[in-house]
Amino acid sequence: MAGMAWLLNGFAAVAIVGVAFLGAQGRTSAVVSSDPELAGLELRASERPSALPALAVAYLERGQPGLAQSVLDRAGASDADPELLHLRGRVAIARGELDEAEHLQELTLATCAQSLACPSWLEARAERQLGMLKAARSSRSGGASSGPALGGSSDIQERRVLLAGL
Repeated sequence: MAGMAWLLNGFAAVAIVGVAFLGAQGRTSAVVSSDPELAGLELRASERPSALPALAVAYLERGQPGLAQSVLDRAGASDADPELLHLRGRVAIARGELDEAEHLQELTLATCAQSLACPSWLEARAERQLGMLKAARSSRSGGASSGPALGGSSDIQERRVLLAGL
């Protein structure tokens, strides 16, 4: 009987080792992106911090605002860069943080007003988003604040409308 237990344990050990080495070949890891474009952006961002905003946009466009926020946090806070402020506002909208998004778009416009290098498309886009955010705020019950994050089904629908305007 003891010999049978050793034999079964031996088969189990061989099966585990076989699955570990042979079964994982050809599969992508959950940590590494299977999207070649995204993998290239991740590599560039690891080599050059100036590529971090492009990586954040890629994550945002793929519906992963948490990863986009993480990348922007790694890029550091820069209140002097209106494009980075605007991107942070887009991420805040995607995360459902409308008050934060509104604040960031106001900062974007204030920074653009002080800078001659601010592109006109950025200023127009920030104004449009700010208008949409203010309209969303006033359409909420009694003009109450959106709070820290959206959560209900009507809130999710409102966030989809805002994201469509990105």
